[in-house]
Amino acid sequence: MIKRYGPKSPHDDFQGQWLDLKDLEAFMNLVISANPDDVWAIEQLGSGGGRLLEAGCGAAPFVIYFKRKGYNIDGVDFAEKIVERLNSLYPDLNIFYGDCTNLFMVPDNTYDGYISLGVIEHLEEGPNKFLEEAYRILKPTGKAWITVPYIGDRITPIVTKPDAENPEFFENVFSEEDLVNAVERNGFQVKKIKYTNHNPIIYQLSKLFRHRKIKWKLNWLGVCVREFLRLVGSKKYAHSIGVLVEKMAG
Repeated sequence: MIKRYGPKSPHDDFQGQWLDLKDLEAFMNLVISANPDDVWAIEQLGSGGGRLLEAGCGAAPFVIYFKRKGYNIDGVDFAEKIVERLNSLYPDLNIFYGDCTNLFMVPDNTYDGYISLGVIEHLEEGPNKFLEEAYRILKPTGKAWITVPYIGDRITPIVTKPDAENPEFFENVFSEEDLVNAVERNGFQVKKIKYTNHNPIIYQLSKLFRHRKIKWKLNWLGVCVREFLRLVGSKKYAHSIGVLVEKMAG
């Protein structure tokens, strides 16, 4: 596991990122189309009609999308202003404010499925507090889909020591072994490993793969390349790694 440093704290960065989004519907459509592995995994978690929680939901594109598809899904995030905005715009959703390392308002064994998309890497000491809390609030044999930045990403620069431009810790970057060891250490059994989130890598490789008008969206050629890489399970062009896990008996 490698530490990556950045220009400011994750909390400030994410607050600004989500508040700056003017069209949440367009953002939802972009995120859903760009992340087919996350869509697949959440479908696995919710296929039996159980109750799901996305921990660290941000602007909640997956919560909005899956709620409309009839899933029983809640969201929680530490960005209080974002939660207030989402509750105002989408009063039918159950999105609440909370720290994903201490969800004291959620009783033990509440959820059938837990979703964490690029969240547990943001504690400098490691992911244990996130995973311990996920274990607590999941029902026996509950399942989780957890993704983190992948150490094999060949494109995204990793600043491993603080400097003038990158003074603060931003996130941990994981190998497959790092992630598997972390979830197993916290009481989960790995069911499937997937190398995910190829879009950012493909987008940065060449302008040939970019949509002409929408930033970070792939054109048809880029989508074809992405689907080929997903099919062959490419590690080289994956930005993230994800595990589908099951809670083991305590």
